[in-house]
Amino acid sequence: AKAAEVKTAAAEKAVEVKAVAAAKAAEVKTVAAEKAVEEKAAAGAAIYKMKCSPCHGAEGKGTTMAPALKGNAWVMAASTADLTGVITNGRIGKAKKYPNFLVDMPASKAMSEGDLSSLAAYLKSLN
Repeated sequence: AKAAEVKTAAAEKAVEVKAVAAAKAAEVKTVAAEKAVEEKAAAGAAIYKMKCSPCHGAEGKGTTMAPALKGNAWVMAASTADLTGVITNGRIGKAKKYPNFLVDMPASKAMSEGDLSSLAAYLKSLN
């Protein structure tokens, strides 16, 4: 009986050690993923500053030329594909989401996939 108790305790300890190791591995993975998103957003901030801030404002709060992207419900809910689609294709005429702005959203067809992804990550980080 004593040997069975020792064996059960050892098995429980092994399960506990495995669970702790799995939790640590998941935490490391999560931290790495968060860091990757932060790095991508930082790259996107530089792109935003150069290409988007003249119309949307330095902090994404909008101007008389274009709407705010910070606190924007559509940006918050949009997928990366939706965001990159608007950046790539622009919004002109009937496609404009905010017709009260006289300036059309220009298309950025020459932007690389990596830059588009980084810019989308930055826009998401504003919200």
